[in-house]
Amino acid sequence: MAGAIATLVLVGGCSSSVPKSSGVESADAGPEGSVLRPGELPLSDTPVWKASSAQIEIRGFGFFSGSFAYVVTRDTLTAEQRTSVEGLRLLAAKPTAKVSDVEDFGIRIIDANGDVADYRATEGDALSGDESPQRQALPSVAYRTLQPFLKTIHCLGARATPNSPGGTAAPTLADAVLTDAPTLPQDTGCSNGLFVPYDCSLSAQRLEVPAAATYRITPERCFERTTLHLFRADDSSLVVESPAGTACQPLERALTPGSYWLLVNKANASGCPSQGTAGDLLFRVTKSP
Repeated sequence: MAGAIATLVLVGGCSSSVPKSSGVESADAGPEGSVLRPGELPLSDTPVWKASSAQIEIRGFGFFSGSFAYVVTRDTLTAEQRTSVEGLRLLAAKPTAKVSDVEDFGIRIIDANGDVADYRATEGDALSGDESPQRQALPSVAYRTLQPFLKTIHCLGARATPNSPGGTAAPTLADAVLTDAPTLPQDTGCSNGLFVPYDCSLSAQRLEVPAAATYRITPERCFERTTLHLFRADDSSLVVESPAGTACQPLERALTPGSYWLLVNKANASGCPSQGTAGDLLFRVTKSP
């Protein structure tokens, strides 16, 4: 709709509220003088986050939780996050055990000079059956040193949002199943996941706007003819939606305080009902005054 300003980011590949960060935070995660618990692998002395590190990105996937992504710069780290990233350590040796259905993480740290360093981590410090050979070859961050940082992240994993059948026509709020729809987190570092099946599908998420601002919703990865539709929760009126005939386009709109419903409609290129691409979308919600 002309004159609208709201930004949403969609990215494929995430699910339920993430990360789950299962397990107990280790009190002996340091490389020096640590007493290893049964099954723990020794750590390297070399820190992953350095004085020149400017940004950290996490992309996670779990068979039961789905995908999510998170990015934060040095100057926006909370005190808790700063302490946790400074505690990141590599495993002293490459893992050899292989397991399935565990959470795995891709970690990218960007230096102030633009240099990029990629790492991996997996729940239990194993090699995940869901990882590519290229991911498995990366240096491994010890999961027990990553957990404190994961516990500060509250993005939606791809399987946190239920879906119902979708169609080729623009949906109305009456078409959506709002029961159990999750609320989008306020953290603009999140790329929230949303699983879409092979069939056409319609999903709903709640967006709370505490103060007037311009919102942008951007799909990072997108399947088929996915469109976005934003409604006010108080009167069910349409605020802004993807233009007819487009797919996977961001939305941008100046919003007033209140509650909104974001509908994500995935129609297949071959029509509905039919089967198309399935997987996790990722989308990011950002805002500016």
